[in-house]
Amino acid sequence: MKVNNLKEFTVALHADDTHRSDAEKATYKYTNDGGPWITHTDISVRFGSNVDGVDQVTDVMVLFYPFEMEKFWEEWDKIEKQAEEIWKDTHGCEDCGIVSESHEGLHAINPECKLCKGKGMII
Repeated sequence: MKVNNLKEFTVALHADDTHRSDAEKATYKYTNDGGPWITHTDISVRFGSNVDGVDQVTDVMVLFYPFEMEKFWEEWDKIEKQAEEIWKDTHGCEDCGIVSESHEGLHAINPECKLCKGKGMII
């Protein structure tokens, strides 16, 4: 489905209304993490993700109207995967035993960890 503007984008997201904040809320409900963000202008949609507890962020994606919703979801999935990788590299508990190579003082998640059960911890 092609969207040509913010109104069509919010309709495609099944938002309650066609305002910017409603598109942001509707997009957020499709996320796995609390860090994703999205902004809108009259000509584009920008989105990315923060990861709680660390300064590293994902890439920022920009799609200019018109665009296919399929392309939006493909790019959204890439952002979610990047955020998940950052989380896995930085949110291990001390029992995970894997020192993060890219983040001094933090641990990567060990999927076999008995303490956090491979889910890591909030930092």
